[in-house]
Amino acid sequence: MRRNDFVDWLESQLSQSGIAVSRWIVDPELEDLQFQGPDGKSVRLRIVRGSPNTGEVPADRPAVTRPAGTPIERS
Repeated sequence: MRRNDFVDWLESQLSQSGIAVSRWIVDPELEDLQFQGPDGKSVRLRIVRGSPNTGEVPADRPAVTRPAGTPIERS
């Protein structure tokens, strides 16, 4: 999953959980998420990405995603 897709997904998950989440501008071309914690303090997330050990995935190769609504299974 690409970083921007993950940020969108995480924002959706937090919102669906009743957490008021918003975006903050890290720099002109980068946004991240922030929300208020239960103690009233603002929490700013810095979501980073990493390239696979084999290098960057080519732009013409689509990101692998799971169908919407498919839960993450825990063992």
